[in-house]
Amino acid sequence: MSKKIMIIVIFVFFLIPNVHSLTDEEKEAVEFFKTKLIGGVYSIEDYEKERGLSISDKSKITDKDLFYLTKLKNLILLYIHKNGITDKGIMYIKDLKNLTYLSLYYTQLTDRGMEYIGQLENLEELNISNTKVTDEGLKHLKGLKKLKKLIVNDSQITGDGFKYLRELPALTDIVVANARLKGENLKYLEGMRLIFLNIAENKGGDDSAIPYLLKLKTLEELLIFDTNISKEGIKQITKGLPRCSIWEERGGGKDGY
Repeated sequence: MSKKIMIIVIFVFFLIPNVHSLTDEEKEAVEFFKTKLIGGVYSIEDYEKERGLSISDKSKITDKDLFYLTKLKNLILLYIHKNGITDKGIMYIKDLKNLTYLSLYYTQLTDRGMEYIGQLENLEELNISNTKVTDEGLKHLKGLKKLKKLIVNDSQITGDGFKYLRELPALTDIVVANARLKGENLKYLEGMRLIFLNIAENKGGDDSAIPYLLKLKTLEELLIFDTNISKEGIKQITKGLPRCSIWEERGGGKDGY
C-alpha cells in the first residue's frame, strides 16, 4: 500500500495472513470501531483476514473508546495519528501482545505512557514522533528486544536517552529528525549495529557528532541535511564511512527525505 493511500485512508486493513476465526469479543470491537471511524464500511469477514487498524484525527475516538482495543488480542498493526488520545487511552494498548508495528504520531503520549509501550515485547517498529516523550521516556523501551526501528521526529529528544537503546540487539534504524539532538549525545550509539540513521534538521547536530558517527561502521545510510555539520566535517564522515550513503540534501534516504 503506498504512502499516499495511507494518508487518505482513515480506517484501513493490512494484508496479514488469517490465523483463526474471530471471537465474539473481536467481532464486538470491530463493529464498535466501524461506528466511530469515518469513511468506509467494512465487514467482519474483511477484518477476519486482516490484523490492522488506523485511527486518524477525523475519527471520533476518545481515550475511553480505546478500551475496545483490548478485545482485539491478535492486532498486529496499530496507527493512532493526530488526535487527542492521551496516556489514559494508551494504557489499553499494553494488552496487545501481538503488536509488531505501533504509530502514535502527534498524540498526547508522555513518558508515563511509554511504560505501557514497554510491555509490548513483540514490537518491531515504533513511531512516537511529535509527542511529549522526552529522553527519560526511552528507558521504558529497554525490554523490547525485537525492536528494529524507532522514529522520534519533531520531538524533545536530545539524544541523552539513546543510552537506554544500547540494550536493544535488533535495533538498526533510528529516525530523529527535527528534534533537539545534541551532537555529543551520539556517543551513546557506540557499539550499536545501526544501518540507518536520520539526524536531519537538528541544529544541535554539529561537528561534535563526527567522532561518534565515524564509529558506526555498519551504517548504510545517514541523513544529515539542515544540520550544523560543516562541509569539512562531511568530508571526514564520507572518508571514514566509505560504504555509507550520506545525504546532505533533501530527496534521499529510504524514508523519503
